[in-house]
Amino acid sequence: MPVLGRVIVVNLPEFMEHILKTNLGNYVKGDLFRWAPQISSIVGAFKSSAHAFCDVIERHINANIPMDLRAQFLKLTLDVFGKFTFRIEFKTLSQAESNDSKIHMTF
Repeated sequence: MPVLGRVIVVNLPEFMEHILKTNLGNYVKGDLFRWAPQISSIVGAFKSSAHAFCDVIERHINANIPMDLRAQFLKLTLDVFGKFTFRIEFKTLSQAESNDSKIHMTF
C-alpha cells in the first residue's frame, strides 16, 4: 500500500483561498501542480461545453419540458472528453434529443 504521508483536507472557502491564493508559497502542493497545464486545458474545454449545457437547460425550462439529466450530463462528458482528448467537437449537446437513446445504448 502506498504511503501518502501527511494529508490535510480543507473544505472551508476562506481556508482554501488562504492556501491557494493568499499564502500560496507557504504550502507544499505535491504532484497536483505538475498537472496544472492539463488542468487548465480541461477547464477550457469544460467552460465552452458548460455554456451549451446551460442553453439546453434554459430551453427546457422556458418550454416547460421535462429533461433527462442523465442523458444531458453524458452528452456534456462526451463533449468535454472529445475536446480535451482528441480536439474534436462532438457537439452532442446541440443534437436533437431523439438521439439520446442511441447514446444510452452505446454506453
